[in-house]
Amino acid sequence: MNTIRSTKYGLIEDPIAAALVIKAHTGETISFEAMSSEEENQFLATLVRQFAVDYGYISGWKLLVDATPNILHPRLMEDVATAASVYGRLKAGIRSCPPSKLRMSVGSKSTYESIYQVGPKSLGGNVWKTKKEYKGFMEDPG
Repeated sequence: MNTIRSTKYGLIEDPIAAALVIKAHTGETISFEAMSSEEENQFLATLVRQFAVDYGYISGWKLLVDATPNILHPRLMEDVATAASVYGRLKAGIRSCPPSKLRMSVGSKSTYESIYQVGPKSLGGNVWKTKKEYKGFMEDPG
């Protein structure tokens, strides 16, 4: 797992590009020329934190991703923005449906012998859809 243990390690690979991103997000002109790598990172962390407080956590993450694309892939923010947009539009249904008999739990192994336990999505969490129990339930959920 990649963990940032200290701001001493360089997050900003391209200070000029990072300064342009910060200007685009905040309107402020920043120069990293006189700053050490640690000072750059502390400045960016403070700016991201304040941006998140002022405009929401997704905006803060977006600023971080745009300023340091070597750490978090920009596609991540596209996915987060999509998820936040969809989540904001979710509403409770007007019809009440009776609960089904299907029960599941997510475990740490990639495969299980039961349809009631599935592996984490990062390990191919759709494998359970190929199980005969799932197919049978989909044919007759009652």
